[in-house]
Amino acid sequence: MFSLIKVKGNSMSPEYQSGDFLIILSFFHQLILKIEKNVIVKHQELGLLVKKVKSIDKNKEIIQIAGNNSSSTSSKAIGPISYSEIIGFPIIHIKK
Repeated sequence: MFSLIKVKGNSMSPEYQSGDFLIILSFFHQLILKIEKNVIVKHQELGLLVKKVKSIDKNKEIIQIAGNNSSSTSSKAIGPISYSEIIGFPIIHIKK
C-alpha cells in the first residue's frame, strides 16, 4: 500500500525540506530495515516522524532514529522505536 505525506519542519534538511511530499510504502518487514535508511514512524507523543535509522536491535525489535539536521529532536528525546511504530519507508521524493 502507498501513502502520500507532506514534510513539516527541517529536521531532515537538506535531504527533505518543509513542504516536500513523500510517497511512502506502507509495509514493514525487518529485512527492509537498514542503518541509514529513512523511515516514517508514528511516535506516541511526537506524532508522525520522518527520520533516519541509526541503530537496530533485532532481539528487542527496536530501532533508534535521528534527523539529518541539528534542529531535529534528539534521539535521546525520541527514545527507542518499536517495530510496531514503523509506518513505512519513503520511495519517491517530490520537492516543493
